[in-house]
Parts: sequence; structure tokens; C-alpha cells
Amino acid sequence: LPRLIDRVVQRVRTASEETYTHIFWPRVDNVSHEVGTRHADTLREVEFVDAELGRLAQLLPDNATLVVTADHGHLDMPEERKFVIDPDDPLTPLLVDGPSGDERTLMFHVIGGHEEKFAAEFQRRFGEHFLLLSAADVIAAELLGPDGVSDFTLSRLGTFTAIARYDAGMIFRRGPDGTGLTLKAQHGGLTPAEMLVPVIIA
Repeated sequence: LPRLIDRVVQRVRTASEETYTHIFWPRVDNVSHEVGTRHADTLREVEFVDAELGRLAQLLPDNATLVVTADHGHLDMPEERKFVIDPDDPLTPLLVDGPSGDERTLMFHVIGGHEEKFAAEFQRRFGEHFLLLSAADVIAAELLGPDGVSDFTLSRLGTFTAIARYDAGMIFRRGPDGTGLTLKAQHGGLTPAEMLVPVIIA
């Protein structure tokens, strides 16, 4: 990152016309996933980025504009709300395949004729932690935007979408030796911690 910032400063200071430069730095995201948002390693990464952005702001000429933002936030997931669904679970044979999406928002393709059974079983066991919506519900709520969705997107939505209510996560293991839910923090749900990010313009 220091070398990148040095290159940006050099480019902007020597430019003969307007320029645009984009830096993407993934380390805060990566470390948050691995150890959680409040871990000392994560805080060190944030402090490092903060110091380097401060240096960039000081070195840029007065007519330069600096915009800092993030593509998403993060939410810590406690171990007791990490749900791992094994291959022999009663939900698994009701699905065409494992869900798509991620641990916070899962999209289920239910075998035709088993929709009510799947919904009842899922709600009974996980309704406290996940909101289960039909594809029609997702579209009606405009969760994918106000202009409708393409047929391609609709096919990916499947039958139901489960969205974590608070800080839960879920994974369907593909086999008996599949991994569990190893990430300490995740994003992909609709909580403010995951969706709201700062925008700094200097």
C-alpha cells in the first residue's frame, strides 16, 4: 500500500490533465473474515490503512479530490449461531442441490412438490434466525432493486431465499468431510453493520 500511494502521488503531481486513480485494498476485509471485526489484527490493519490514507491526503496537491469508501461492512458471527447442515439432514433430500448465495443469504432450489414440507421444516428449526422468502416475495420487496429482475436472475433465486435476521450464518456441507462455518465475520445480509459504509470526501 505505501508503494501504491507513492505511485498515485507521483502520477497526480506530474499529470498535465485530469486523472482518475482507483486503489482497492482487501486486507481489512480478509483479516476481518479470518479473526473477526474486533480482533487486534483487524484493528491493526485499519490503523495501517488510516495512516496511509492520511499520508496520501497530505501529499496530494490542493486541487486533487480524495474519495474513500468500502464495498460492504462486516458482522461477527458467534459460534452458537453458526448452523452447519449435514448431508443426512432432513432438509437436504428436498433440494435439487446445495443452496447458492452465502452463509448469510442462502437461495434454495427445492424439488417440485416439496415446497411446503421444506418451508415448514426450515421455519420450525431456523425461523428465529432466518427470514424465509419465496422468489415472489424477494421481487415484491424490491430487494434486488425496483426495476424487476431478469429471467437469468430469477432462475438463480430458486424457490426460497433465507436471509439471516441478526448474526446467524448457515452452510450446507457437501459431504461428510466438508468444512463447517469457519469465518469469524461475514457479510451478505441486510443488517446495518453489513450494508452501511462510510464515504469520506476530502
